[in-house]
Amino acid sequence: MGLGQRKTSLARVPAQLYSQNISLFCASSKQRSPSVGNDTLSFCVAGGGSWGTALAHLAASNGHDVTLYLRNASGCAIHPAVRASVDPDVLSAPFVILAIPCQMQRAFLTANRDRFAKGAVIINVAKGIELSTLRTGSSFIPEIL
Repeated sequence: MGLGQRKTSLARVPAQLYSQNISLFCASSKQRSPSVGNDTLSFCVAGGGSWGTALAHLAASNGHDVTLYLRNASGCAIHPAVRASVDPDVLSAPFVILAIPCQMQRAFLTANRDRFAKGAVIINVAKGIELSTLRTGSSFIPEIL
C-alpha cells in the first residue's frame, strides 16, 4: 500500500508535501516540491532532543523559518537561524514537526491541542508505539487533535 493510501495522520498532510518524500528538507531549492517552490516555510519543531534539534537544524539550513519548542531552557548549541523557545504559543506555526517521544505524545497533545493553528500540518517523526494502548502515534494523534 502506498504512503498516500494509508489512513493515518498523514491524511492531514497535503499530498504534494509527502508525495515527494517530504521534499521540503532537500538540500537544493530546485529539488523542493513544485507546490512549495522557493518559499520560506514556517516550522515549529516540538521537542528539543537530538532528533528534533537535528530536524530544526536541517530545515533552517535550507532557508526555512524555524522555532524549536523546548520543555525548559537549555544551553545546547543550535543552528544560528533556529530560535529556541519555551513559550507554547510557538506551536501555532503552520507546520509543526512533532519530535516528542511516542510515550509522551498523548499528554503533550492533549495539553496543547488548542495552541495549534487551524489547518496546521502536523508531521509526526516519532518512532515506536504507545505502550499502554499498543498504538502508533499516527493512529491516535487524529483522535486528540
